[in-house]
Amino acid sequence: MNKRVFGIGGAFTVCIYRKKGENLDLVAESEFHNLYPSEGLDYILSSIFKGHTPSDPLYVGLLGGTVTPSPSMDWKMANQGSLWDEFTSYSEGTRQEFVDGPIDSAHQISNTDNKAQFTITGAGTIYGAFLCTDPTLDGTMGTLVCIGTFVGTARVVQPDDIVRVTYTVAGTNA
Repeated sequence: MNKRVFGIGGAFTVCIYRKKGENLDLVAESEFHNLYPSEGLDYILSSIFKGHTPSDPLYVGLLGGTVTPSPSMDWKMANQGSLWDEFTSYSEGTRQEFVDGPIDSAHQISNTDNKAQFTITGAGTIYGAFLCTDPTLDGTMGTLVCIGTFVGTARVVQPDDIVRVTYTVAGTNA
């Protein structure tokens, strides 16, 4: 029997803007794919096929330390901060809500019309982004749905920079 598989994939786009007078200048833009850890895949499958109520909304966060995502990593340990850090030097006080738009003709959803925005309060380095079920900055994630890191160099930010994160996820027959 020939099995058909449903595939899901996502990508983050992170734009960093620096204030120049009354204007914002784009100083960096990076797009990178994400990885769904085992707990993220289980969350998605349970929400669709097992009737578990998914968290709504999901939340976007910023990575503040190096990590090499892999499906075999113990993400429950990562949630406790032992494997990577979260960048939290921004004025909003919580992770930003992922506000998705409609499903388009390419079978994808994104927050293009309502990007997650972070106003940086302290200089630092951002290594990527993630999507989780918990908005708080207390070291918990709830469920880590997906995570991605910049390809190549991490991005340095300074106070008053604006970081905007777009997440797009698509489904396809694989």
